[in-house]
Amino acid sequence: MSVTKTCVIGAAEGASRGRAHSLKPAEGMLTTKEVEIMRLVADGHANKEIACRLAISDNTVETHLRRVNQKLQTRRRTEAVAKLRRLGVLG
Repeated sequence: MSVTKTCVIGAAEGASRGRAHSLKPAEGMLTTKEVEIMRLVADGHANKEIACRLAISDNTVETHLRRVNQKLQTRRRTEAVAKLRRLGVLG
């Protein structure tokens, strides 16, 4: 299966799920999209995979990750995931 076809399938699957995220108090500082991206990061997905699943560009994923790190005062995605787990945002 080609990368483009995989990307289109992944985007369709992501759109059909349409999961709404209820924000806990600790999550209040992050947008719904940022939490969604961090859940995918925590599941081990690369930026390209996240971009395909959410039908956004790689640059947009990187921008969201940069903002998450700023808000959480972390330097790496792994550090952000660990902090969000400690705060109870990620399971």
